[in-house]
Amino acid sequence: MRTAAAMTKFENHLSYVGPKMLPLSLFSSSLSTHMKCNIVDHMRQTYDPEVQWNVRGLKADKSRDLSTAELSDLVNSSSVPALRSLGVDIDFILSSDPHTWSTSAVFQLFVH
Repeated sequence: MRTAAAMTKFENHLSYVGPKMLPLSLFSSSLSTHMKCNIVDHMRQTYDPEVQWNVRGLKADKSRDLSTAELSDLVNSSSVPALRSLGVDIDFILSSDPHTWSTSAVFQLFVH
C-alpha cells in the first residue's frame, strides 16, 4: 500500500521533476552512456523551437507506467528549453555523441 501511495505522489509531482529536470542527468557520471544516448535521441525527436520553457510545467502523463519507464521516456518538448534556460549549449548537446563527452572541453565546462 505504501508503495502505491508513493508512486501516486511521485506521479503528481512529475510535471516539474520529469521532462524539465531529467536532462540534468546528462551531466551525471552515474548515468550510463547508453542511457545518455537514449535521452539525447529523445530530445532530438521531441525538440520544437517554438516551445518555450514554462515555470508552471506540463501536466504529468498519467498513462505512463513509471515502474517500467526508461528515463528517456520522460523527455518531452520542454526538456530542451529547460536546459537552454540554464545556459547549456543545446547545439552541442544535440549535435554531439555522448560517447565523446568525457574528452570534450565544451562538455566539461557544463560539468564543472
